[in-house]
Amino acid sequence: RLSITRRVIGKPMNQAVLESKKNVVTEISDKFKNSSSTVVAEYRGLSVAEVTELRRALRAEGVDMKVYKNTLAARAAEDAGFADLKDVLTGPNAITFGQDETAASRVMAQFAKKHKALILKGGIVEGKVVAHGKAKKIIVFKMKAKKNERTKQGHRQPYTKVEITGIK
Repeated sequence: RLSITRRVIGKPMNQAVLESKKNVVTEISDKFKNSSSTVVAEYRGLSVAEVTELRRALRAEGVDMKVYKNTLAARAAEDAGFADLKDVLTGPNAITFGQDETAASRVMAQFAKKHKALILKGGIVEGKVVAHGKAKKIIVFKMKAKKNERTKQGHRQPYTKVEITGIK
């Protein structure tokens, strides 16, 4: 037998649900604070196979991708000191968190070139919120390698600087 409950507008939320949401906000806020780079992207139009491919590519680079409710993510961004990020938290968003300063943006930008349905909306790089005003244009993250420096093995130095274009 099914029982259906209705939430009456204006009544307080169930305490367990409220605690659960507070825990999620704390989790997201900690991720914003502890990650070196964060990218917010709209994934509408990607197939399940494409999202799985993206997650695999991100995981290979040590980047975590999650989908959160926008209201919870906005509250967490504000708690973490990134209130400007709330402007891009509309629609179906995936948020990536990376410990490497360039991995999240590099993988997302490469994937967005192949799959036009993935729209990079903004993010946090080097502690600064980068977002387009109306969040309608794609933000392109270009990586630059250190010039004229090579290791003893002859390999390039790891990416150290992120140049962000397409922002007013």
